[in-house]
Amino acid sequence: MRGAVRGIEVTRRGAIGALAGGALWFVLAGPGRERKRRDGRVVLDYWEKWTGQEGAAMEAIVDAFNQSQSRVWVRYLATAGVSEKAMISIAGGASPDLVGLYGHDVPQFAESGAITALDELPGGESLSPERYAGAFRGFVRHADRDGRERAWGVVSSGGTLALYWNKARFAEAGLPGPPRTAEELDTAHDRLTEVRGGRIVRAGFVDREPGWWSWVFGPIFGGRVWDPESWRSELSGEGSVRAYQWVQDRATRHGVSPMKQFRSGFGNYDSPRNAFLAGEVAMVLQGPWLANIIGAYAGEGFEYGVAPMPASGSIRDDGAPVGAAEADVVVVPRGVKDPGACVEFLRFCQERENLERLSLAHFKNSPLAESSEGFRSLHPNRGLAAFDAVAKSPRSFTTPRTRAWPEIKREMDAMMDPVCEGNEPASAVLARVDRRVQAVLDRQTARRRRRGWPVPGGAGGPA
Repeated sequence: MRGAVRGIEVTRRGAIGALAGGALWFVLAGPGRERKRRDGRVVLDYWEKWTGQEGAAMEAIVDAFNQSQSRVWVRYLATAGVSEKAMISIAGGASPDLVGLYGHDVPQFAESGAITALDELPGGESLSPERYAGAFRGFVRHADRDGRERAWGVVSSGGTLALYWNKARFAEAGLPGPPRTAEELDTAHDRLTEVRGGRIVRAGFVDREPGWWSWVFGPIFGGRVWDPESWRSELSGEGSVRAYQWVQDRATRHGVSPMKQFRSGFGNYDSPRNAFLAGEVAMVLQGPWLANIIGAYAGEGFEYGVAPMPASGSIRDDGAPVGAAEADVVVVPRGVKDPGACVEFLRFCQERENLERLSLAHFKNSPLAESSEGFRSLHPNRGLAAFDAVAKSPRSFTTPRTRAWPEIKREMDAMMDPVCEGNEPASAVLARVDRRVQAVLDRQTARRRRRGWPVPGGAGGPA
């Protein structure tokens, strides 16, 4: 059920879906596109997912590069569904020269043979991930068919998650500052939650607001999604069970129906009715980009603080906070006509000034291990130090580095309903999801074995 086109492995279902949705795109940006301008410059097509403010910021970097030299001209093309379209275009021999992906896409593209490791590109070894903060290095690293860990791209932007807290709401409740442990967060939640006539009017912390990161709670209690050495799911492990029972207890404390009704009144994230801006929740787990929404809709008078997401008291370490990281990456598809020109552009983008310029425009912390004083002083997020602390922490974590992640995420997103409805203990829900996630990992292990890729020790799956 799989096809290999010019050495690139794609699923038949993925090929049909992407071709159906992107046929017009390939007509416009496919094999017939220009490779050189009249002035002799090499033309590189750069597909990127960003539009709007984020896209404009990256286009400004592209424009600066084009003006900085006379050999290469980069053409920025905002591309919806960039991961799927890029994979199919690469397989069809009509690839762009550079692609902006999400960090979790790298395992699939690397294992499919769709992108080139940096050490295969002329001068690419200079783009080492060692210059990034620890949380971001793993996004571009992945083992090849021989089991060698290699870098497959560069981080273009990155962000970590931390806890925002509403200072006015905390003052009203007589709370001196943000919670430092998961247990203190529970106490703060209770003091900040108001129930009138059986209806929740305001709450302290709602785990499903905004509901984007179902997978981040386990590490708060020392759990994790999987063991990357053995490829065994750990969703039914003690830390994960404690974490999601903690979520369930809070979700059901004042009744499942009142909580559902309360959440149904939340406004959109990008609006004045954002639940945190509107004061409906006093704490929210979010990235540094929330400062953009606060600035746009709440104004200077909105007093907020940011602290690392509190961990359980048994594993608390203020010097090594627990927190999730996300990143965007730029990769070079296999078979591009001028890989040296691609590296030239990547080097420009990776200069501190340009990385920080993009991070400021995206309201994100810099992916670099050390940011400049100017960047820190200009950053619009008052809590930048908390996000940086997570980025540099040895206990920061990311999504599992496996091409099976999209399937795992779907399972974890789906489990939040039964966890928060409380009809059965969180442990029972997790046991069921653990089996399904292990089946996903076993299927991936079997596929790797059939293709001659290294299989982690102890991993299962049919031969």
